[in-house]
Amino acid sequence: MAYELNYTHRVAVGVYVFDGEGRLLLLKRRNPPLVFAPPGGRLVRDEDPREGARREVKEEAGIDVK
Repeated sequence: MAYELNYTHRVAVGVYVFDGEGRLLLLKRRNPPLVFAPPGGRLVRDEDPREGARREVKEEAGIDVK
Protein backbone atom coordinates (compact mmCIF):
# COMPACT_ATOMS: atom_id res chain seq x y z
CA MET A 1 0.00 0.00 0.00
CA ALA A 2 1.37 3.41 -0.93
CA TYR A 3 1.22 6.31 1.51
CA GLU A 4 1.45 9.96 0.63
CA LEU A 5 2.96 11.89 3.53
CA ASN A 6 2.81 15.65 3.82
CA TYR A 7 6.11 16.71 5.38
CA THR A 8 4.98 20.18 6.29
CA HIS A 9 3.87 18.34 9.44
CA ARG A 10 5.71 15.81 11.54
CA VAL A 11 4.41 12.27 11.14
CA ALA A 12 4.57 9.93 14.12
CA VAL A 13 3.38 6.48 15.13
CA GLY A 14 2.25 4.96 18.40
CA VAL A 15 2.17 1.18 18.73
CA TYR A 16 -0.01 -0.91 21.02
CA VAL A 17 1.75 -4.24 21.54
CA PHE A 18 -0.11 -7.07 23.29
CA ASP A 19 1.36 -10.41 24.32
CA GLY A 20 -0.38 -13.79 24.06
CA GLU A 21 -2.11 -13.21 27.41
CA GLY A 22 -3.55 -9.83 26.39
CA ARG A 23 -1.10 -7.72 28.41
CA LEU A 24 -0.23 -4.31 26.95
CA LEU A 25 3.40 -3.17 26.63
CA LEU A 26 3.93 0.25 28.22
CA LEU A 27 7.27 2.00 28.65
CA LYS A 28 8.21 4.32 31.49
CA ARG A 29 9.01 7.73 29.99
CA ARG A 30 11.68 10.04 31.37
CA ASN A 31 9.80 13.28 30.75
CA PRO A 32 7.47 13.96 32.48
CA PRO A 33 8.31 11.65 35.37
CA LEU A 34 6.10 8.67 36.22
CA VAL A 35 4.38 8.58 32.83
CA PHE A 36 3.87 5.29 31.00
CA ALA A 37 3.16 5.17 27.26
CA PRO A 38 3.26 2.73 24.35
CA PRO A 39 6.33 2.72 22.09
CA GLY A 40 6.29 5.28 19.31
CA GLY A 41 7.99 8.18 17.63
CA ARG A 42 8.54 10.09 14.42
CA LEU A 43 8.83 8.51 11.00
CA VAL A 44 11.89 9.23 8.90
CA ARG A 45 11.35 10.71 5.43
CA ASP A 46 9.68 8.27 3.01
CA GLU A 47 9.35 5.59 5.69
CA ASP A 48 6.29 3.33 5.51
CA PRO A 49 4.23 3.82 8.71
CA ARG A 50 4.17 0.07 9.39
CA GLU A 51 7.95 -0.16 9.05
CA GLY A 52 8.35 2.90 11.26
CA ALA A 53 6.15 1.28 13.90
CA ARG A 54 8.27 -1.88 13.83
CA ARG A 55 11.46 0.19 14.05
CA GLU A 56 10.21 2.21 17.03
CA VAL A 57 9.23 -0.93 18.98
CA LYS A 58 12.64 -2.48 18.26
CA GLU A 59 14.51 0.70 19.26
CA GLU A 60 12.55 1.40 22.43
CA ALA A 61 11.69 -2.09 23.72
CA GLY A 62 14.10 -4.43 21.92
CA ILE A 63 11.20 -6.48 20.55
CA ASP A 64 10.77 -7.65 16.95
CA VAL A 65 7.10 -7.42 15.89
CA LYS A 66 5.42 -8.85 12.79
